Amino acid sequence: MIQITEKLRIVKADDKNLALEELKDVTSKKSQTTNKKWCWCGWYGDLKTALIGVLHKQLFDSAEEELQIKDLIERIEKVENYIKNMKVIEG
Repeated sequence: MIQITEKLRIVKADDKNLALEELKDVTSKKSQTTNKKWCWCGWYGDLKTALIGVLHKQLFDSAEEELQIKDLIERIEKVENYIKNMKVIEG
């Protein structure tokens, strides 16, 4: 597992695929309780494309807000720093 941010991680789905997951609030239909759960965001064949997927997710999530170019550049730099400083957890 590679923890990208507090809410994004890359996990090994099987021998040939990686999955991008996001920590989200999920409400149970039966009990109506809300819990945090890791939810699938995409499948990737290698680490490079998974990291590009993280970058795209971060950028498209921020595109929902009204941003100026300087704000977008700051967000790109934050994502780059997350990637540079990410922790690889073996196991």
